[in-house]
Amino acid sequence: MCQLLHLPNLSPPPLSMRQLLQKTSESMDSNHESSAGAASVEPVLFVTTPGADPSQELAAFAETQVGRDRLHEVAMGQGQAEVALQLLKECTRTGDWLLLKNLHLVVSWLPLLEKEVHNLPPDRHEGFRLFLTSEPHGKFPATLLESSLKVVFEAPPGIKMNLQHTYASWSTDFLAGTTAAATGTGTVQPVPAQLVPLRAQLLFLLAWFNAVIQERRNYVPYGWSTAYDFSVADLRAGADVVSRIASSTDQSGMDWQQLLGLLQVIYGGRVDAEHDARVLVAHLKAIFTLDLLTARPPTTTGRRQQQQQRLPGLSQTATPLPLTGAKQDWQAYVATLPDTDAPEVFGLPANIERAVALGSSKRLLAALRQMGTAQAAAAAFDRQVWADQLQPLLKLWDQLVSTAPPGLRQVIAAASSAVARPASAAARAAAVAAAAVAANPGGPASRDVAATSSASAGGSDGPVESFVGLERQFGMALLKQIAGVMGGIKAVVTGDASLSASVQAAASAS
Repeated sequence: MCQLLHLPNLSPPPLSMRQLLQKTSESMDSNHESSAGAASVEPVLFVTTPGADPSQELAAFAETQVGRDRLHEVAMGQGQAEVALQLLKECTRTGDWLLLKNLHLVVSWLPLLEKEVHNLPPDRHEGFRLFLTSEPHGKFPATLLESSLKVVFEAPPGIKMNLQHTYASWSTDFLAGTTAAATGTGTVQPVPAQLVPLRAQLLFLLAWFNAVIQERRNYVPYGWSTAYDFSVADLRAGADVVSRIASSTDQSGMDWQQLLGLLQVIYGGRVDAEHDARVLVAHLKAIFTLDLLTARPPTTTGRRQQQQQRLPGLSQTATPLPLTGAKQDWQAYVATLPDTDAPEVFGLPANIERAVALGSSKRLLAALRQMGTAQAAAAAFDRQVWADQLQPLLKLWDQLVSTAPPGLRQVIAAASSAVARPASAAARAAAVAAAAVAANPGGPASRDVAATSSASAGGSDGPVESFVGLERQFGMALLKQIAGVMGGIKAVVTGDASLSASVQAAASAS
């Protein structure tokens, strides 16, 4: 298979955030020398999926490159637009890094961001970097996508690749017990040497548990009732808990009840179904057990070592867990794990794959039927018939627009050029309103439109003026909706756009 596809490996090792950003930095540095700083303005856009957050790995990388205090993060939302633009200008001057998160929540503001990025001064600091995160969104500006370096950031498929990604993100010092956080930053008192293997094995069990509950999302609604957003933040919090409890283990033994309770709080906070909560606890108890450890707590060192039990779903010939805190040893152990995941790993029956495949097939067939319906409608579309039937309406609309004031014509032109695609119900209502105006230019609908062009935006705070101002706003919104619908119909009739469901509904209503 690899020879036919000319691939070195069907399961390539995961590319960590640190490696990606390091290569990106080197590429931009080389481009910077030849393009006078053009590379420093190219944003890096992380297209994320639920449960995947690149900000923490980016923060860890920034701390090693420019310092954590020089990475500025803004979670976009209400009232954050001005803050983001001010930080953008400040970072271009000082050379700091800027991370704007959740851009899919402010898609209407993105054209302004794109304009600001395009108009950055040529003498900007060469160390400036701009990072963006967004979930997929249909209205994300195409030009901003084209001008950005796009990186899809999602949870790796399969338990093995999930574990490889986890160990790639954990630093050597963290696994050796010389750093405080799972990001590999900060220093604490070193973990006693006799507890390092125990801590490392508990961290592996945590990584395994994290991978199992994430991969169960592939079996919704059988694995979970819904696709819960277990994220890297949960893994990081769990790693800190495991590290502290393992490092504080003494002759009295390790507090398993406390460990399981805290992990249940961390991961169970995202679970809202009673059955799913019981499944989560069952996985915790099956994975975090003394029988899976070869590095026993101090109270068990004098006992006869029992044969290590296998992890749920693994074969009896599985390699024992390493008795070391070295990162390369654990990565080598992960490499020995199977590439495919048996349903038993997730506590599911062997025939679950058949049920999942059946559900996927039904969804695929439904999508194909929908595509076939749309293609049939497009095949039945006769552009000449549309032109003959709708040309009088379009001509009347153009006549009405030509008699409007210049300011109002600009608003109509802008809405028409956007070729809006409203929902079917809204499209029908807008088309009916357009037909009413076109059919009776002197009627009430026409007078309402004319009133919107002559009403003043200002005025006193009296009730009459307030009423007129609100009616003007409503009238302008309706006018833009009508202009968008008429622009869409005209574009289809002239051949500048393809037929869509919303345009077809608007034309039918007219």
